[in-house]
Amino acid sequence: MLKWLVRLSAAILACAICFLSISYAEARQNGAPFDATMSFTIDCSASDLSSERVFTELKNVADRFGTHIVRIKTNSEQNRDIIWLASSSPSNMSPAVNGQQILWLDRTLAGSLVTSDEAGTSSPNGDYLIPATAVGAKSALADWAGVHRVTFTWNGTRAPDDNFFAVVRFCTSTSAGLLYFSAVLFFVCVIVFRLEEKSRDHALLVLYGRSIRSVRTEQILDIAVPALPAMVISMLAFLACIALSDHAVQFFVVLPEIKMVVLFTLAMLLIMGAGLLIAARPSVHHMLEGRAATNKRLRICRSVFFLISICISVFTIPLSVVAFDQATLALHEANFFRSHPEASKVSLHVTGYDGGAQLIPEKTLEPFLISAEKHGILRLSYDVSQGIELREQDLGHFDGLAIVDRRYVSDAGVNVCENNDSSTRASLPEGPHLVPVTLDSLQPDSRTRIRSIAHLWTRSGQVDDSMTVCRFVGSGFPVLGPNVASGGKTITYRNPLVLLIDTPTDSLNARFLDSMLSTGNIFFSQKDLIPQIADESDMSQYIYSVDNLSDAALYAYQRFTIMLRTYALGAAMACLSLLLLCIQMACIWAIENRRRIFALRSAGRGWLSISLEKSAPLLIALAVCGAIGFHFCISRGYNLFYLLAACLILAMLACVVTLGTRSLAAIKVFKSIIHRAH
Repeated sequence: MLKWLVRLSAAILACAICFLSISYAEARQNGAPFDATMSFTIDCSASDLSSERVFTELKNVADRFGTHIVRIKTNSEQNRDIIWLASSSPSNMSPAVNGQQILWLDRTLAGSLVTSDEAGTSSPNGDYLIPATAVGAKSALADWAGVHRVTFTWNGTRAPDDNFFAVVRFCTSTSAGLLYFSAVLFFVCVIVFRLEEKSRDHALLVLYGRSIRSVRTEQILDIAVPALPAMVISMLAFLACIALSDHAVQFFVVLPEIKMVVLFTLAMLLIMGAGLLIAARPSVHHMLEGRAATNKRLRICRSVFFLISICISVFTIPLSVVAFDQATLALHEANFFRSHPEASKVSLHVTGYDGGAQLIPEKTLEPFLISAEKHGILRLSYDVSQGIELREQDLGHFDGLAIVDRRYVSDAGVNVCENNDSSTRASLPEGPHLVPVTLDSLQPDSRTRIRSIAHLWTRSGQVDDSMTVCRFVGSGFPVLGPNVASGGKTITYRNPLVLLIDTPTDSLNARFLDSMLSTGNIFFSQKDLIPQIADESDMSQYIYSVDNLSDAALYAYQRFTIMLRTYALGAAMACLSLLLLCIQMACIWAIENRRRIFALRSAGRGWLSISLEKSAPLLIALAVCGAIGFHFCISRGYNLFYLLAACLILAMLACVVTLGTRSLAAIKVFKSIIHRAH
């Protein structure tokens, strides 16, 4: 039975290795396509060079040093092109290229390889990548920029070199790495279980005169013979699926990463295996005592892995729930934006920061937003209740606070009553509508909060005629939270307090508009007009991509779904390891306490009562590791309810499995004593 468990755990580990390799290769492709790991930024605003001339000059610099320069051009969440600036063509690099088509490992992505001649009049301002092997290219680019009045900034390493340590860093910082470590833990726990099961047999071999070396060889073969074939067959099946897929060339992209992850796995398993062999050194001492079912060193190893399993389980279960929550929110947003198929947001390059807010020069930002407003495509919706902490007194009898503009209200199918709250009911429009209220009619705390918001975010610093305070009448008013379509939360309020803005660019200050643009709370109703308006206002250099909000929300849903599956599998592996160790400890407890079990059962004690004997260490271990995982997750800002639920479920599961296995093992031991089978 345990041999099949060894085979299963080895196959699971092989699948985790392959999954980690693909995830690592995808991360390398996204961060450093075509092995271009060094980043620099150029700004040609002060130069008289045309876009075609800039691309040609950069291509000439790359050819002079026998290298290539690339620029990632993301048009949407599903389309990612690469501008290739070199005379040579990419070969034996990642990502693979079929003609002009880029074969991304991420099947949801499509893209083309764009040459310098095909780049056309697209803005040359932005980030570029160059391989670290291009020695001297940095100074050459700086000299070229100085001659042509181009602002040149060397950003340094964007992605680490593809080596052993990069794999280690990736493993410790991603969901794929967490799944991988959970699979390794499960495999090692199975090995510990197997070694403890065979420990008495190995001790007998030493007692009969076998050398320690030969017994250790047998221990290694006992694990390697079932594990290695299962692992090799699983990996070959995975590679065969890649080789037989639509793009067989991906086989050569993934293979180097698999080699590196396998080497990392072998190194880790060799270290842990050496420690386990030392711990499982055959000894007849515990047999002579007549009580210990295994040696002390192996029990210590088992306890260590037990604690690690608890910590990983406490950490991964809340992450799985959070990923599920985020995926649900993203799907809700995608459904919300389906009624606005052209709604789009802009993703911005990182420029500079001031207290966490991204800063774009006001002389560039304002013309862009004013032009969008004149074209009638600018929309504003911001849930203040999510953005800043509000007390219950600040809201009064309202359930939320929002800032919106008139066009967003109109798109949502909500009318605006021009008269104040004292109007007769007959004069109010039918259907959902906003009714203006006077500031003095609100509760004192609500008035104070609105005045503080106006002081921070408006140009005048006060509530003036450009901002109307309204209450909502209707079944529900949808408001967008921060980070629209990227994990943000769209809430439909039943009774919100709404700050209605007539013209956002006239009423709100530049810093607030910058923040709203970067988080997607300022979005646009027509995608096609955005590039034209951006080029006219020189905003193109700050725009990374223009993303359809419905597509972006669906992409976020897919991303969080993958995270959910990964964390759930990691949690399952950690819980399986924990349960396996609980079963193992329960069986060993029954063997070591067989005389006590017989005496207690003969005295009339129940099986559950007997199973509770000496269970304090288990409860203490659960409490300590649960506290460690709880503290770690709290420091990361995870939901308190999820953490408490994870700890409670894990503790109940471990206790039920342990007590159940102890009861079954105690019954077996009691029967064996009765029938003199021990």
